[in-house]
Amino acid sequence: MTKDNEQERYKTLASIANTAGIVALVLTLGSLVLAIIFDWQFLDYIVKFSGVLIVLSLIIDSVLYILEKNIKKIIYNILFIIVLVYIFFG
Repeated sequence: MTKDNEQERYKTLASIANTAGIVALVLTLGSLVLAIIFDWQFLDYIVKFSGVLIVLSLIIDSVLYILEKNIKKIIYNILFIIVLVYIFFG
């Protein structure tokens, strides 16, 4: 498999992961609003699942930077992932 074909495959995968991350972010924000209004306990599970999905989408998105060996973007992604993990699960 050529390098360009491999990068296109990861770009497609990253696009799908970004879309899933955006959906998870909207789901998280909606769940937080509903949790403030109604105080339903099961919404905590939805927020945790959405947090996992957001972090997973960021990890999948950083695969392309690893293939390109772009150290600066890899470091920024790792720091952002660590901050999000601390926010969601800390």
